[in-house]
Amino acid sequence: MSSTAFEHVEETGSLKKTFSSMSLFTLSFGVMVGSAWIVIIGDWFGKAGPLGAIVGLSAAALMMCIVCLVYAELAARIPASGGEIVYTFEAFGASSAFWVSWIYTVPILTVTAFEGIALTWMVNTLVPQFGSTVLYHVLGHDVSVGQVGLGAAITVFMMVQNYFGAKFAAGSQKLLTVSFLLIALGAVFIALSKGNVANLAPLFYSAHPGAHWWSGALAIFSSGLIWFSGFQSIPPVIEERNDNVSFALVARVMVISILFAAVFYALVIVAVGMAQPWVGMLKTDMLTATAFGSLTPGGWLAKAVLVAGTISILKVWNGAFVWATRVILVQSRARFLPASLSRVHPKYGTPTRAVWLVGLVSFAGICLGPGAILPILDAAAVCVGIVIASAPIALLVLRKRDKHAPRAKAPAWSVPGGVPTIVIALVSTLSLSLVACVQPFMLSNGGIPLSWQILAAWGVIGVVRWVAMRRTFGDSSVARRALLGATEVTR
Repeated sequence: MSSTAFEHVEETGSLKKTFSSMSLFTLSFGVMVGSAWIVIIGDWFGKAGPLGAIVGLSAAALMMCIVCLVYAELAARIPASGGEIVYTFEAFGASSAFWVSWIYTVPILTVTAFEGIALTWMVNTLVPQFGSTVLYHVLGHDVSVGQVGLGAAITVFMMVQNYFGAKFAAGSQKLLTVSFLLIALGAVFIALSKGNVANLAPLFYSAHPGAHWWSGALAIFSSGLIWFSGFQSIPPVIEERNDNVSFALVARVMVISILFAAVFYALVIVAVGMAQPWVGMLKTDMLTATAFGSLTPGGWLAKAVLVAGTISILKVWNGAFVWATRVILVQSRARFLPASLSRVHPKYGTPTRAVWLVGLVSFAGICLGPGAILPILDAAAVCVGIVIASAPIALLVLRKRDKHAPRAKAPAWSVPGGVPTIVIALVSTLSLSLVACVQPFMLSNGGIPLSWQILAAWGVIGVVRWVAMRRTFGDSSVARRALLGATEVTR
């Protein structure tokens, strides 16, 4: 709340302040831009054409910029790790926070598993004979020795660097992000220089009979929940920012990371469109690599794209791993998960047991193979939509509470435009949440989609857990201390 401040409790060890503004940017952008610019771009072209896709993505980026301003004020009001979980707790109490945290668990854990699966798929594309020996068949796909072995190796690497300090993870994220940008932007500018503007036609297009480009652009706009939600990785590490990183700077970092991602996507779309007459290539796998490869002898530019894609997946995986461990830490502080997971290493300042848990879950997901990708994405999109929508609701409640608390002090940073801006963010997130909920049913061939079966099972487990522990929520002061890992003091 704005009338209080929080001092960190030392009982389980302190999180070290290692995140600079650049570290926060590379974390946010690194989680935001993954492999979509290689594997999804053909879908964007087929729905709306190059300019239609840019329109849809640009609109989504602007909307998410408004949403991230809400997060920046909430972080200024409650500077404790946990993001939406702590915001919901302060606005509605422990029971609501439990359910937000339970829903939040799905995307933050499944994303780490998804990136592991995507990485092995990208490597197999680069090196077709990599680990070709099949171990087993699951969810309609073969799982090879190479996939499991590579996934295990990278998972161990992620666990080790996150165990020994956020400084290592932040450093890796900077290196991966810079390497990715150098290779990817280099490939894009080569393609732009060699391409032909005439190939961009038609600028607006729909491959679906009877559909209009604007309906495709609207679908792309609605997918902004996935493509531009990386800024959510910043609030869970807000306790670990450097002392010279103000909340105004945090807001700027969030906005800049979204705009940077939007510009990157737009450049890639134009470069792919200019490379070749694209209408006849819509069914091509990895359209970006194929289009770029056609511009150079031997297709070496396609290899550069795939290398950049591999690095990009690594940076998303690394950022998602940091994000997931901090959310697990907050849940265990609140006793939503076992309290033993809240232990912070006294020397390295990292949530070591949460690191082990995220690593094990990541590897388990990797073992499910490529067949798990679509159910993971669908389930994650639903949960991300619900969780993001909780943020503007919580901020409106906290602001209303301030009006009835005459001594309440203004937060260190506030949303420009005040309540109208927050309401726009709320309407936008609720609309996108609704789309995310119904889309799996629209694409299914009847029956309940697998993603919703997973969510239903997780919901049942959550009900059992909540019934078993809800009595512990009675003393709100104890719950607050447990959730925030902090002692409340009056300013």
